[in-house]
Formats: sequence, C-alpha cells, structure tokens
Amino acid sequence: MFTNLLKKSILYVTMAAIAITSVSCSDSDNAEENPGPIINASVKAKINNAEVSFGGAAASVEDSELVFATSGGTATVGFIVPAVLGTYEYVANDDENEQGYYITYIKDGKIWISEFEGGHVKVTITKLDRAANKVSGTFSGTVLSLEDDMAVTITNGTFTDVALIKD
Repeated sequence: MFTNLLKKSILYVTMAAIAITSVSCSDSDNAEENPGPIINASVKAKINNAEVSFGGAAASVEDSELVFATSGGTATVGFIVPAVLGTYEYVANDDENEQGYYITYIKDGKIWISEFEGGHVKVTITKLDRAANKVSGTFSGTVLSLEDDMAVTITNGTFTDVALIKD
C-alpha cells in the first residue's frame, strides 16, 4: 500500500510540477482549455515558520481527485484531495490512509510526505470553478523525510485562483 501511494504521490507532484513550467497558450483556440499564464495565481505558505511565496502553480482534476502543485525556487508543494468543496484532513498513524489525502514537499531533491506516523495534512477547497478553470483554498501539514526523521511544518498555506489545467 505505502509503496503504491508513494509512487502515486511522487508521480502526481512531478507531473504537476512539469505542467507548471511548461504550460502555455500559443493560440486562442487552446486558451479555454489551458488558461495560463499560471504565474498569476497567488500561493503563499510558511515553511518551518519562514514565509514563502511560490512563483507558479497548477492543478488538474484526475478521476475525481484534485492534483495540485506549486513551485518556488528550489521547493515544490503538492497535494491530492477530492475535487469538491470541503475540508480534507488526515493524521498519519498505524492505520492505512483510506481517504488518500496527502501532502508532499520537495526541496533540493529531498522528499517529505505526510504518510509517516506524525504526518498530517489539512486542505480546504473554498472555490472550484470549472467554468473559469480556477481553484482556491488553504493547506497545511506536517511532512516527514523519506531519508531520516526530520519533519517540515507547512502552515498558513493559501492558494487563490490557481489554473485548472485540462487534458
């Protein structure tokens, strides 16, 4: 279970991060499907109490899940939650994460995830406008390193009018 979840997490975050850097609208026929430029979205959070403003963000809806990623400098934050308005929370313990909510943080090639005991994720989707291709909400969590016991705390995360990218 954990191995598949980890692979899914890394895959989605990587795909979304690639979308952040490569999405553009070169012709007007494509503008409605891919609303770019995605750098106009506002995404901020505190990472271990340091204010971070991310330079780009993108989200997509895959099989009723909202896949979200943002990047700024050498860091990426991503999460997956249901693609409906609401608050989604999971505290990692010995039980399996049946809901599948999680948050991932990647910095300088090191990966932290919320799936280890002590991990936590809370995401609130406050706006999901499929007609305008925009999503807004808040996020926070505690993520633990894949390599050691080091934890990273993400607080006061907000995202406003992040582009929903369509296939």
